[in-house]
Amino acid sequence: MPGDDIHSLRKAIVSDAEVRERFRADPDAVLREYGLSDVDGLPEEPDGDFDPRSWLINN
Repeated sequence: MPGDDIHSLRKAIVSDAEVRERFRADPDAVLREYGLSDVDGLPEEPDGDFDPRSWLINN
């Protein structure tokens, strides 16, 4: 489920310097690793306009 994946990635970015640096260098590659490259929406985003990069930066 995308919601679980993005929360896992957020934890990795916060706790793992290597993941954080890779995300800064190439966010799309890291998003693909976590299965988040084509996210249409999450339960908390009813309109389906979900941008995982923005969510990760803002949360």
